[in-house]
Parts: sequence; C-alpha cells; structure tokens
Amino acid sequence: MDKEGKIIEMDIADTIMERPYEFHIGEMQFYLYPATLGKIYLLSCLTENLEKIKTKLQLYLNKMASGEFYINGKDCYTNWGISMDTSSLSSLMTPSPLKEFIENKSRLEHGKRVLSSNPKIDERNITLTFNLTAKTEEEFFSRYNNFCEELATGIINIKTKYQPNITYKTIYISCNQFTQFMRGIARFSLKLVEYNPADRNS
Repeated sequence: MDKEGKIIEMDIADTIMERPYEFHIGEMQFYLYPATLGKIYLLSCLTENLEKIKTKLQLYLNKMASGEFYINGKDCYTNWGISMDTSSLSSLMTPSPLKEFIENKSRLEHGKRVLSSNPKIDERNITLTFNLTAKTEEEFFSRYNNFCEELATGIINIKTKYQPNITYKTIYISCNQFTQFMRGIARFSLKLVEYNPADRNS
C-alpha cells in the first residue's frame, strides 16, 4: 500500500473511532460513539501482522529445537515435540561420582589409610526436565502416547548436538513430575540412572 493509501486508511479509522452519532430524545441530547468498530478494524490489521510474526517465529524455533538432542537415535523435537529444559544439559554434563575407596583405620596411626591407586567410576542418578509442545490437542496426546511407548522400553540413550561423540546410556526409572497446560504444553522430569558412565561411546 502506498503512502497516500495509508493516510486515507488512518483517516477512516480516526473518523470511525472519534466521530459520534448524535441523536435527541425530547430535549435531551445523546452521543453514540462507535469505538468498537474502529478498534476491531485496527486490531484486525494488528492481528494480521502478529500472525505473520508468529509464523516466522515458529519456523525459527522449530529450526533451533530440531537436532538439539536425540533419544535412542530419534530427534526428540521432530518425533515428540520435546525440547530440553535449560538445566538438563548441565545435569548430563555433571561429572560422575567415584566408587568409595578402600580405607583402613588403626588406633596406632594418625588419620586413616586410603587405597586410591585404582579409582573406579560409580553409577549416577540423573534428573532431566523436558517440555512437550503441540499445535493441537490431538497432536499433543499422540506425541505424549508415542513418547510413553519409548520410555516403556526402559533404555534411554541420550545424545546432544553439543557433544556429538558422546552417548549417555541410561535406564528409565520414573517420572517425578508431570504438569500439563491447556493440553498443548507439558513439562515433566524424568529420573534416569546412568549405569556405567565410563561407557559413553556412540
């Protein structure tokens, strides 16, 4: 639309919103302001622009979330609409604990003796928080059911784009928390066990 057309459009909107309809009942004078019509017109223009922005933003978010992390070789966002919470990567990257060292105490010596010549990594518990999103209620339940089927296998091998050569091999234990919002968004935490952190080969 050219500049003159925009000016005309603005004048029409101002006229609709600001000029009241005048009428009389007896000696009383009344004004009827058709502001609602003007607001609807302006909001329709705004809504149209917001829809365009929403579409572009959704495409951007899809691009960002796709390929972020995988479970059992499947892209989590593409298959289930699942993305990682900001704390999940930190939980995965937390250094693994060591098994307790062999120790011995004697009243004839200060402190204690610790055999630390052959340290071994212990298993570790991990809690990961995920977000599941869908455009419709039908898609939400479809994605939810499909992901539950994946959890039921018990084996959850996790890989992220940030550490492409590392696979966290875990066992699914339970879902500690599940919160659903308007049947289109869900947030949940999974409790996993990495049974051998020394084995992270892809």
